[in-house]
Amino acid sequence: MSTACAFGLALHCAFPLPGTWSRCSADDLPAVRITLDGDVMPDTAGATPEWQTVFPDGNEVVVQRGADDSYEFRYGREARYSLSPARDAITAAPRDPDSARWRRFLLDTVLWWTSSAHGYHILHASAVEGPRGVVIFASRTGGGKTTLALEFLRRGWRLFSDDIVAIERSGDRPTVHPGSPLMNAPASESDLQQLGTPIADLDGETWLSVDRTGTGSKPLAAVFLYSRAGDRSLDVETTQPSVLDLVPHVWDINFDPDRLKSRFGLLGDVIEHVPVYHLSAHSTTAPARIADLVVDLLPEGSSQT
Repeated sequence: MSTACAFGLALHCAFPLPGTWSRCSADDLPAVRITLDGDVMPDTAGATPEWQTVFPDGNEVVVQRGADDSYEFRYGREARYSLSPARDAITAAPRDPDSARWRRFLLDTVLWWTSSAHGYHILHASAVEGPRGVVIFASRTGGGKTTLALEFLRRGWRLFSDDIVAIERSGDRPTVHPGSPLMNAPASESDLQQLGTPIADLDGETWLSVDRTGTGSKPLAAVFLYSRAGDRSLDVETTQPSVLDLVPHVWDINFDPDRLKSRFGLLGDVIEHVPVYHLSAHSTTAPARIADLVVDLLPEGSSQT
């Protein structure tokens, strides 16, 4: 059984995971066991729908919370998954064990949901780790954050997390946890093999195992609220953002009062102790120009590596 860390969890997996995973002090993190079972058929009597959507690949995703506080995930006809009531075991039942799709869904959607169920907060963002610490780019889906992250990887930075970032309150400066060493990169990028090992081409994207990945949980160095469109120009707003500017980038599955209080406390810590910038760019602006601007803005001495 292999051990790896992602999204603040110590993963004990009964089958090999693609990619080179971050080393971690597994004893310091919640342990989650991942196994395969061809008959994941949770008792859905009394289950409550929590989330339903259709992924870009056409697969309908349905998440239900069982009466026993377990979770069931259905990923079209590709696979089913269950998360135990204690949040310490994930069981996967793929239709085709050799398919890359069910593994990708497991190692992003199911894992970040499990991380949130363990109390971490989840931001829709990409994150890279460089000489001045971990920087995140929060944006809508298709907003260009992955393309920008790739530019930093070309400059020798590390992939900290692709698309989803797990974060928690820890002293004044919030702590971020590395995701998996995997990312969904545009298949049109010509140099992906220089950054890692392609695993599969899925729906116009390359599922990539990245060579240089995060070096462990770190204090957050900076946040860029990033927007890219045809009516924008390369610019950074100097107005101090508020908590409400961060709220649209938070994904949550739990809305009880204590959870909401914790979330706003975390976002308040980010605003108070972490540099936060509004970054915009035209849809045709070269990623290298945007990255140059980002590096110039990063405060000296912010590195916690």
